[in-house]
Order: sequence, then structure tokens, then C-alpha cells
Amino acid sequence: MMDAGQERSVRDVFRTAGYDGDLRTLPIDSEDEVCFILHLEDVLRFEDLVGLEVSVGEALGRKAWVLADVGNATVPFGV
Repeated sequence: MMDAGQERSVRDVFRTAGYDGDLRTLPIDSEDEVCFILHLEDVLRFEDLVGLEVSVGEALGRKAWVLADVGNATVPFGV
């Protein structure tokens, strides 16, 4: 579970990378990783996807993945 400060930090990291849209995650029960799912077009716009994943991971204290949309298998991000 993420606290409000972590949520703000993650949103700030995505905004800094040029993305200010909805954030969705896969429903993972693990406490050591999180997978953010964006539309393919949005993922392809990032200049440094690996750097974004590292920054998001640092904000959350866990491994973070930013992946392209896989249909309706995601859940809303947030506390």
C-alpha cells in the first residue's frame, strides 16, 4: 500500500517525464514491485523509459515497471 506522499511523488515523476494522464496498475499482491500500464502511444513517447522506471521505483521504494496497455486487466492507481 502506498501513502499519499508516495502517490504525489509518483505523479510528479510521471509529469516531469511528460505524462499527466491517468495512472493504472496491474493488480499485483507483491509489496516489492508495481506495474504501471499506459497506452502504447504514451509509452513510446518517453525519451528514457528505464530512467522513468528507476525514478518511480525510488519514489515507491520498490521495483517499478511501465508497460503498454494490455486491455482491461488494470486497476486504478491511488491510495
